[in-house]
Amino acid sequence: MRGPTRRLVPLVAAILATIATLPAIAQTSVGRLVSVEGTVKIDAFGKGAFIGARKGDLLYKESVLKIPADGTATLEVGEKTHQAPPGATLRVADLLGSAERKAGLRWADALGRMVSSVARSVKGSEKQVTLGSRAADKSDTKDSVSWSVEEGDDEELYRTGREKVAAGDPAGALKDLLAVAAESADAYSAAELAFWRGHCYFDLGDHADAQAYLTAARRELDADPLSLDPGLAQLGLLELGASQYYLGQARDSVASLRTLVHEKKADERALYGHLFLVEALSGLGDRAGATAELRDAEKLFAGSTSASQLAELRKKLSL
Repeated sequence: MRGPTRRLVPLVAAILATIATLPAIAQTSVGRLVSVEGTVKIDAFGKGAFIGARKGDLLYKESVLKIPADGTATLEVGEKTHQAPPGATLRVADLLGSAERKAGLRWADALGRMVSSVARSVKGSEKQVTLGSRAADKSDTKDSVSWSVEEGDDEELYRTGREKVAAGDPAGALKDLLAVAAESADAYSAAELAFWRGHCYFDLGDHADAQAYLTAARRELDADPLSLDPGLAQLGLLELGASQYYLGQARDSVASLRTLVHEKKADERALYGHLFLVEALSGLGDRAGATAELRDAEKLFAGSTSASQLAELRKKLSL
């Protein structure tokens, strides 16, 4: 190799090394991994190249994390800490977008507390369940149930998962519910299993996975209207519409929430459904639709303590 050519070799190598590091140079990190449990995988720049994640890894807007069913991770993004639930595929961009939209809703935290409270008050699958028989009174919609599960790994995992939801441990509940192998069994339906998985993801702030499971629950419910208690179906619609809103899917959110508020019930789930629906319509530029929905909600909740939240929303959106 002659002199000039020999001198070019290290120069070319240096140029190639610089090109390889351009993504890191061009992009600014938005957070880091605080802790990792299990074989968590990370694709730092959203290029499809996943490697093992480690504590302290920097996160970028394009970063994607894959969490195993028996693992978890804690992320620090911006000024907030997020717990990545087991079995999740987490996109940092979704976290940033969801956080921004959530910050714009003064009642978002109250919604989260209400959803968790409703779920914890449910003792089981909304039916009298005994192994080998779904001896349910289909007209019974009380938020209570007596369990008698004596055998079967899936039924046992489902039962312990539901107990952890009631105890306020959505991460622990999700580990058990994701480990359930059978989609349906004598103690639960496919719609119930999908709903509770989706609820746990929603409670943990993973709106993308929440949307996926809650959509699956709706499909099962459409096929069998008796496969999920009406109260849980209503809660699932609210969580689905809220997840779609947080993910920036306003049109899908409107469709889900309109199904929810169509029942004209004056309860907390319907109230938050109306609030999200008006926000989503306003965000789409449909001021006439937002005004009409707000007017309907004001009539429904006239004279109640909820009227002040609707008045505040009207003032905020100048409707």
